[in-house]
Amino acid sequence: SVGRLWERAQLQEAFEEVTRGPGLMVCVAGESGLGKTTLVEEFLQQLGATTPWRADIGRGRCSERLEGTGAYLPFLEALENLMQGPGGTAVARLMKLLAPTWYTQIRTLSENSAASAPEKASSLERLKRELIAFLQEVSRTRAVILFFDDLHWADASTVDLINYLAVRFDVIHALILGTYRPEDLRLSKHPFLQVK
Repeated sequence: SVGRLWERAQLQEAFEEVTRGPGLMVCVAGESGLGKTTLVEEFLQQLGATTPWRADIGRGRCSERLEGTGAYLPFLEALENLMQGPGGTAVARLMKLLAPTWYTQIRTLSENSAASAPEKASSLERLKRELIAFLQEVSRTRAVILFFDDLHWADASTVDLINYLAVRFDVIHALILGTYRPEDLRLSKHPFLQVK
């Protein structure tokens, strides 16, 4: 439909903007069943099929089942996804060097298939600094796209980390894409309302 083409064009425009300058966050909002996730996935699939060399793409899903628990799980999933993409070997090498806490946790999750947050021994500030250093280096040559689906179910730690990245878009060429249901955010007084 014309609306979908326009929306896809808006996502493409946001991506092009990130490849030329600072990072950006774009959210697709709407009620359940409107095709928010499908729209973003179609855009990412098209981008990956036509120009895979232009971006590293990581996907993280927020889960109703894990709502309020599992700090950073969408980030862990997205970072693991980045390591499995076309530039995965280089991404993994950079993550191991610049974000060892995240790298170790992702490797542990992959081996154990158990979901847990980054180790408590690591300070929150260290986790944040590592992630910024990693994304800054990865995005020097290729844009980074992090897609977080169903942000209305995101835990407070994930929302805080998204906010932390958003105020540092001047140093990272990352496009953060998100989907959410506005009514669910309002009803639960979700912390993402403050970021939005």
